[in-house]
Order: sequence, then structure tokens, then C-alpha cells
Amino acid sequence: MEKSAYFIKTEIANEEKTLSFSFCGAAQTMPLHSFGPAVRDTYIVHIVLSGKGYYMVDNRKFQLKAYEGFCISPNESTFYQADETDPWTYIWLGFSGTQAKAILERIGISATNQAFSVTQIAPFLKIITSCFKKNEINFSNELYLDSYTYAFLAELMTCGTMIEGTKYQYVKPFICESLDFLYQHFTEPINVNTVAKAIAINQNYLSRIFHEQVGMTIKDYLMTLRINHAADLLARSDLSIHDVAETSGFSDQQGFAKYFKQKKGCTPSDYRQVRHEISGEIEATTLFQELLAEYSTTQ
Repeated sequence: MEKSAYFIKTEIANEEKTLSFSFCGAAQTMPLHSFGPAVRDTYIVHIVLSGKGYYMVDNRKFQLKAYEGFCISPNESTFYQADETDPWTYIWLGFSGTQAKAILERIGISATNQAFSVTQIAPFLKIITSCFKKNEINFSNELYLDSYTYAFLAELMTCGTMIEGTKYQYVKPFICESLDFLYQHFTEPINVNTVAKAIAINQNYLSRIFHEQVGMTIKDYLMTLRINHAADLLARSDLSIHDVAETSGFSDQQGFAKYFKQKKGCTPSDYRQVRHEISGEIEATTLFQELLAEYSTTQ
């Protein structure tokens, strides 16, 4: 079962800052859990604690594992996904500011160089844990959160190393187009032919290259998007199983239930009950206690 916790700051100060904390979090993901394609308005640094997955940006695909990470820049369309057999656990920190870009460039992170490795994990995890302790909305906590952002980037400068540019795989532009189309329309009755027509490319060629570069067929990828969306609805809403299936792009409730159990290991009803028992998102203190206990001893 996925475990995650996140904290989004409500802005107190109105003035533009050199560096400003926006949000942070941690997640132990399920196999093939994905995010995007999406465009964000802040910088977001992710650090992988364990497992592996990939990050895709600007027609480049980075395969990443524990002690590696990536930085998302504002106004860039990005996509990232956990591995099918060894899904990653990662932490993230989002921030903005007039000097954010310049500070990242001093570290070595730029529009053409976004992946890195680190020699330690515990310092970053402790900083994110500290951020969660300052979740009460007041100006002093906002200053603390900004200072933790500086500390996080200072640690990255101290123990981080940029990954050589040759580590990424070039992704054909039409694959990025197809991923974007699937993400935008997965709740609709679409199939491989629909995707091929939408991006004006031969269906067989698209299917072959998609499987080579994404690591699964378009059909499997589409079903994964639908199942992940359904799982989120089951955890966060009171919609009936029928409505969850229909809203997620499944026309047949029985077929949905069968495929859901195949992918998640339990029925939709059982999944909802378990998720409700842990209140949808695991309590932040519990998750971070587990992570700190595990990763502090490995340093």
C-alpha cells in the first residue's frame, strides 16, 4: 500500500524573496505510480531514497535509483514513474524566489542538466522532517521554512554530484505527445488507434516505439493510468464502486474489479477500507519516523 505525506505552505509574506519554501513531502509509491505530464510553477527537487524509476523531460528519459535525484524547473512539462518491480521511495522540496535559478546553477543544475547523485540521504530527510514541524501558519515558521530550503540546497551543493549527460535516453517527440494525450484523455473511451490518429502517426510504429521507450504497451499504460486514478478516488471520495469505475474510464464494473484486483492485489472495496483506516494519507510523523529509522542507520 502506498504511503505518502505532504505539506503545502500558505503564504504569509507578500514581498518577493531571494528563496522561498513552497511545499515538501515524501512517498513510498506503488509499482508504476506516475505523475504527469504536468507543468509546475516552482522548482521541485526530488531525491530517491530507495527503489528506482524514471524521469522524463524535454524528450530525455533519466533512469534513476537510490541516492539519485532530479530537479523540475518551472514551466516545463515533465513526467515521472516508479519502476514496475522495485518502485521508488522519494522525498521532495518545492521552492521559488528571485535567486532560485542562480543558486541551482551554482550547484550545477540547469535546463540541460537536471539529474544528480548524492553521497548521503539522512541530512535531506531530516530537513524535510523539520519542515513538517513548522506547519502552523505564522511568519516565524515561514522564516524557518525558508532557512530549511537554504539548508537543503547547501547539502545538495556539499554532497551532490551532477550525473553525466550521457546517462539519459533520448525519447522521440511523438512519444511525449502520446503520453500527454493519454494523460489528458485516459478517462474517455480511447484505444491505441485513437492515440495514433490524434498525433498523426502509424499505429504499428507508435506501438513498437512506445513499448521500447516507455517499457510497456500503450494498452497497459492506459490501464495503469485508469487504475491509479480509481485507487485515488477510492481513497479520497465516497463515490460508489460503479461510479469510480465509470469516472476512471472503465465501461464494465466487473471488468474493472477484476483488473483492479490483478494490479493492486485486493478488491476495490477492500482497498477503500484499508485506505480509510489509515485516513487516506498516512500520518506524517509515522511515515517520517519509519524513514528516519531506516535511512539514518544506512549512512
